[in-house]
Amino acid sequence: MTRRYVQTRLAELPAGPGDADARLRGLLEIYEELNADGHPEPLTLLAGVLGIPAEILVLHLRAAGRR
Repeated sequence: MTRRYVQTRLAELPAGPGDADARLRGLLEIYEELNADGHPEPLTLLAGVLGIPAEILVLHLRAAGRR
């Protein structure tokens, strides 16, 4: 999977203030897809496309897993 694919998937996620749970679940889904497809560094790719540190992304993914 490529950076462009991740950008496209992120653009499809809900962006409204009331959609935080759905957005977090979507991030987790994208991460799991990258991981399942054998991407060597799914966390780094996703964090890079989002423009956030990987540590922050980990917090978001953990929150999504708890919801």
